[in-house]
Amino acid sequence: MVEKSKRAFRAFCGAIVSTLLLLAATEPGEARPMDWTFTGYVEVQDPSGKPVANVPVGMEGTTRYDFRREGDPDYGVFWVWDTASCSARGMTDSQGQATPSCSIPWEQAEQPGWQSLRISDSRYNVLERKELSRTAHALSMSFIAAFEGMEMPLVQKFAPKLILTAGDQGVRPSPVEIMDRNGDGRLGWEDVQVQVYTIAGDPLGEFKLDEILFWGGDHWYSGAYQYPYLHYVMKYYIIPGFHIEGDTVVPDNPPGIYIMIPHFEWGHIDRTDGIDWYGTYQQVLQAHADDSRYTHGTTYAHVFTTQGSKEVVI
Repeated sequence: MVEKSKRAFRAFCGAIVSTLLLLAATEPGEARPMDWTFTGYVEVQDPSGKPVANVPVGMEGTTRYDFRREGDPDYGVFWVWDTASCSARGMTDSQGQATPSCSIPWEQAEQPGWQSLRISDSRYNVLERKELSRTAHALSMSFIAAFEGMEMPLVQKFAPKLILTAGDQGVRPSPVEIMDRNGDGRLGWEDVQVQVYTIAGDPLGEFKLDEILFWGGDHWYSGAYQYPYLHYVMKYYIIPGFHIEGDTVVPDNPPGIYIMIPHFEWGHIDRTDGIDWYGTYQQVLQAHADDSRYTHGTTYAHVFTTQGSKEVVI
């Protein structure tokens, strides 16, 4: 009888200890990882800059998580990850504003991805997208949208006038398609030539982008896949120039940080002096003599609103 009471007492004490441990584990003072929150501050305007109410807007956000290295017999070791997304919808108020917000559980928010905005009414375009703040668990963006078509009348009204001297034989305004060196109908990395210099400023030569290797943190990438990030290249190790010997990539220069100056190429990749450029230019003009884009000046414009105001900038 005494032994049974002892067992009951020990069981009772064990239950109390378990309860205390559970309470301690869920103590309010212990911080729980925070979910990742996306917030969009939206403002919709009419062509005169006045706010527009009752415009349906939607916002999306994505994150990446569970980063892991995987191997492939053809491509070697590389990083992969999973993605998660959230979305929110809303309507602009009487001030033409809306603040959609959505969250992704912290377990799926190891790294933020991107944030986008949709406006259900096709009459509106997003003029400006600006990051307001970024913390360890939140991203806030500002979006300003306006009626589609408001840009063109403003551009036409304030477009600059370029007047050439009589008999001018120089390069007159032409569409950017003239720089489509490989003739595939688009401007891409194939049309870019890169001047490479050492940090000391000594010229190393000119290269096509697919002749440059970029260090991606775990292995080298061909430059063809890095062209959207040319303005960041001084932060990365590269190898300018390489050749293949059997199955081995042999660098022509040591890996390092180089100064890179990309530019589009009009003429042949190996002929870059002014005479070759002008000759190529004249050939293109003659081939498009019936195309008004090549016989008349073309104006390119970007319309946006200034930060903290409703002024429109062209």
